[in-house]
Amino acid sequence: MNSSQQSEVTGQSVLTFDGIDDYIQLPAANTDYSQGFTVEAWVQHQSWRFWSRIIDFGNGAGKNNIVLGNVGTSNALGLHLYCNNEHHILEAANVLEIGKWTHIGATIDQSGMAKLYKNGQLIQSKQLSLPDNLNRTLNYIGKSNWTNDGYFEGQMTEVRVWNTARLESELQRDMYQRLKGNETGLVAYWPLNEGSENIAKDQTSNDNKGTINGATWQQEQLPIQTQLSQPVELGQVGGSIATPAKPELSVTSDKGDQIQSTDKEDRKDSQLSGADNSEPTKPSHTSKKKRLVVCCDGTWNQLASSYPTNVVKFARLVKHSADDQTPQIVHYISGSGTAEDDNLIERLGGGAFGWGIDRIIQDAYRFLCMNYNVEAEDEIYLVGFSRGAYIVRCLAGMIYKCGLLSRSKIRELPKAYQLYRNFKISPNAPEYQKFRQDNSKKIDTEQDYLQYRVPIKMLGCWDTVGALGVPDVVPWLSLDKLWNRKYEFFDARLSPIVENAFHAVAIDEKRKSFPSTAMEKNEKNPEQVVQQVFFAGEHGCIGGGTEKYRGLSDCTLKWMIDEAKKLGLEFDLTEKYGEEFQIKPEPTTKFDNRVTGLYALGGEAWRPIKSAKVAVHGSVVERLKADPNYRPQNLLPLLQDLLPS
Repeated sequence: MNSSQQSEVTGQSVLTFDGIDDYIQLPAANTDYSQGFTVEAWVQHQSWRFWSRIIDFGNGAGKNNIVLGNVGTSNALGLHLYCNNEHHILEAANVLEIGKWTHIGATIDQSGMAKLYKNGQLIQSKQLSLPDNLNRTLNYIGKSNWTNDGYFEGQMTEVRVWNTARLESELQRDMYQRLKGNETGLVAYWPLNEGSENIAKDQTSNDNKGTINGATWQQEQLPIQTQLSQPVELGQVGGSIATPAKPELSVTSDKGDQIQSTDKEDRKDSQLSGADNSEPTKPSHTSKKKRLVVCCDGTWNQLASSYPTNVVKFARLVKHSADDQTPQIVHYISGSGTAEDDNLIERLGGGAFGWGIDRIIQDAYRFLCMNYNVEAEDEIYLVGFSRGAYIVRCLAGMIYKCGLLSRSKIRELPKAYQLYRNFKISPNAPEYQKFRQDNSKKIDTEQDYLQYRVPIKMLGCWDTVGALGVPDVVPWLSLDKLWNRKYEFFDARLSPIVENAFHAVAIDEKRKSFPSTAMEKNEKNPEQVVQQVFFAGEHGCIGGGTEKYRGLSDCTLKWMIDEAKKLGLEFDLTEKYGEEFQIKPEPTTKFDNRVTGLYALGGEAWRPIKSAKVAVHGSVVERLKADPNYRPQNLLPLLQDLLPS
């Protein structure tokens, strides 16, 4: 393609990806990026699938990845690097466009300065780090190394990778023309214009030809809209462009990195991928966005406990401010029945009968009302363990029913809570609508379910238990069941305002008084992401707080932190907080799930795994392989898929 005297080229073959399972598998590559890095491509999105990729080069999820794609389900562009156990991020808002060809470029120079380009124009820059020089074996165009991410949907052509940092003028010079393949610094070049066959040919001498999986060829008018009187020379500025019957089983890895998906009915081959880190669009210079993180601990758990729960670790590891100076404010709330309650009666009552739950929910709600800024588009993260998991789920439900009160209306909190607890009236009943309109913060949205409500970026739960959301701590005493009846979950379905929900569930909890309270997707929000993943261990192994079970609880902690990082929350995972806050997953850690003492009076039974889609963490598979005696009864129907011969 010649850049001179052309405004439009028609009838060019490009590759179309359906956004479901189309991608290009590239060969392993060991490229030296010590002198710089550039990736560029022409893309035309048809949707912004969840963290869909233009390219993802790595060794699995969060393992030496070089990622270029959209951020979350937005049109923001993100460059993400995973180097030496660190996650480096450069993002720019409002870059990608539906149905319009856009030239995208990302460069990193020898000093680590990274830049993002749209149609040859610099749009964002930040000091990052060069990619590590090592062999990358899982390299894709249009697909992520993380299983739960979406596939690219749209068209793509002219994908180029360089081991130099191209200048803005060089990008502008070459973006309108095909290359020869022998240009200095060009290490891979896929024009994606073959028009037939399932091979993506690399025009360089490195012969990094890819295998096309599902993507199809079609003819497109490529967006050559700028007329140049003569070819642009190096250093000149070029033109710009107007801008199932049986469960479906998935297995996440022990490090939260990969997922093996197996359809139990069809016995399909396994596919590896996963779930890990990332962050959202960098705010503009005028934005004062902050991240509000509410962390609710389980019964009898608190900051001063002898060994920290996952909620304590999560809360403590959140950075005070992100790399881009976005404030991250943590509000930690101890579990009911802790030493912070005034006396023994209150501690026992808080543990067995749920005393204090009303106060805790209102405390967390008040914190959000007083701190959430609508104009800044603050982000809300809610995490909890056991009863704390129940509390944050209730908190999300209260926000859906009542919205978040304006500061001037904070005196209406008791009424808001009373309305929330009235499960006989629909959240969209006139009484609720009037209350929200009179008292709650209003965001600019066209979504009905967000009218006078605010979105929740993440809801993270470690083992929500109990048919009432509250375990029967005294299983043989009917009084606690009667008392706790008012705390019953109205509906296991999540509120539609929850954008992303993650639930770690114990496989080996056998106390009948600790049944799992599942999460269910709300159909009112088709973009809602719900991951419910089963882990080895009993209730305490999932949420932490017991040092000897740390190897198991750290598996769930890492998974939850990785998911939060992917959505934007940033953590300080250095060693400065001491050994107990280091994350050291060990899937083979021994545990005792015998039902003894008072709990034996309530009986024992394996938790049923009934869902149509079952997600089992990869650490469970590792344990199954390492220990032939570890065969939980509720997993027996799935063993053929978990341990294929």
